[in-house]
Amino acid sequence: MYINSRHVLQSRNQFHSHTANVKPLLRAGENKLRVEFQSPVTFALNESLAYRARNKHTIPPDCWPEVYSGECHINQLRKIQASFSWDWGPSFPTVGIWQPIYLEYFDSPASIQQFSPLVQAEGSGDFLVNASALILCMGESSREFQATVSISELKLSVSKTVTVKCDGEDVDGEWVNVGELKVPKSSGVELWWPNGYGKQRLYNVTLKIGSDLEDKKVVGFRTVRLVQDLVDEKDKAKGNKM
Repeated sequence: MYINSRHVLQSRNQFHSHTANVKPLLRAGENKLRVEFQSPVTFALNESLAYRARNKHTIPPDCWPEVYSGECHINQLRKIQASFSWDWGPSFPTVGIWQPIYLEYFDSPASIQQFSPLVQAEGSGDFLVNASALILCMGESSREFQATVSISELKLSVSKTVTVKCDGEDVDGEWVNVGELKVPKSSGVELWWPNGYGKQRLYNVTLKIGSDLEDKKVVGFRTVRLVQDLVDEKDKAKGNKM
């Protein structure tokens, strides 16, 4: 990717997002963004040949079964493998931008790039929201922030001081645990139920970093247990044979 003909970053992984500090490259008025792509088929072939030259062997399988009519060397790319063919679909190796590219401006010392509240069952109807965030911090080597995770509907919140590494060169951000919020059964939390079994009750989990940054995610509270008991004990003999 280029901004005003200056190289900014290169990606070799479809499943990883990238952030680049473009402030030194921007100018007043019009700015030009250019993105160049290589053919995934040619790139995969060249990577395979280079690997074989270095290591004197290949990474199997080199190609799909012939009946798939697919492209080869897909294991050389961090890219959706099904686009090179699969048993259920044709070979259409995609090329392009599959997620938005945007310019983000912030004058605060940090920015919340992603917020992930993970709900875990604690037993006896209690839950724990383990919250983490990808925080981008510019400037100093590290900074401390006050992080607060809350669910206003349940009148629950937890705060902690988090330390984030800051580096003007590495602008991918850092994942930080921003709080563990206990949600006891006594808080009145309602469970989320599948369609037809009850209400799909959802709650807003809010993350605040300092006084300027805020992000929200919606979660539900539910426990699921896989029961593998035999429906009929007479089926036990059949099950042992399978």
